[in-house]
Amino acid sequence: MTANCADKLFIINDPDRFHIIRKIFTHMLTGQYTAPRLLQIVNNQWGFRTPKGKRLSRSGIYRILNNPFYYGEFEYPENSGHWYKGRQGRSLNVNI
Repeated sequence: MTANCADKLFIINDPDRFHIIRKIFTHMLTGQYTAPRLLQIVNNQWGFRTPKGKRLSRSGIYRILNNPFYYGEFEYPENSGHWYKGRQGRSLNVNI
């Protein structure tokens, strides 16, 4: 979630979903779960829903797991090859 204040963009963790995003990474990093199995858990056991109220899709879980934003990096402009460390810091502490 983002907020714009005085021409500055701030990143705000989504309080309804962030704890589940964190659990997705925590479980995946154990090596005991595949993305499809984790998707079943996310939707059926944890009750995750998108902001539009839909279940997380298979492509959605892969987008989450492959999004460097969650570990504090972003590319701007997209596909430029210019990577930056976000001022927001890491949402997750992922050491791969």
